[in-house]
Amino acid sequence: MRDASDDVAVLRPAPYLSANELADVTPWTPKAIRRKVERGHFLLGVHYFQPGGPGTEMFFDFKAVCAFIRGDAVSGQRGYDVDQARRQANTLLG
Repeated sequence: MRDASDDVAVLRPAPYLSANELADVTPWTPKAIRRKVERGHFLLGVHYFQPGGPGTEMFFDFKAVCAFIRGDAVSGQRGYDVDQARRQANTLLG
């Protein structure tokens, strides 16, 4: 028997996602997500961050990406504390 709490995990992914994980819950492929970064649609410190520095894995803020999809995101504005997000990502990396 399926429990209603099973649906919650599907509807509420982790707050920070890799490009592959983000592709699983958005209409984009990992390649399309990387293109959005390259073209400046997704902004460092707003939509994604790299706790290991340039050239390392990107982690995407799911709430910021949802705001982007809805058209709520304002270019260049931060909706969260970047340092706090970096500390949380470092915790995820171990």
